Amino acid sequence: MIKSTLTDKWQTTIPAEVRKALHLKPRQQLIYELTDGAVLVKPQPETLKELFTRQSPQALKALRDTAVIQSAESSNRIEGVTVAQARLASARPSETP
Repeated sequence: MIKSTLTDKWQTTIPAEVRKALHLKPRQQLIYELTDGAVLVKPQPETLKELFTRQSPQALKALRDTAVIQSAESSNRIEGVTVAQARLASARPSETP
């Protein structure tokens, strides 16, 4: 059984074993669920923004470039504009960032 102690300010340190098992990071939010006199503590799931910002800058640039091209292609289809595939292929980023 893993234990910790409450301070006079109602704070506690999460034991290292628990932090490692839950892959907790400093300043990460936690969720507390009260059930039948017990508490279940879970890490708050990361937001899409947090996941996005952890990506490498090269991967983010490739994703942005691809999104811009796909958006232009979709707009062209809606407007009835045709563009040579060779021209589109030269605008696409390479598969490996």
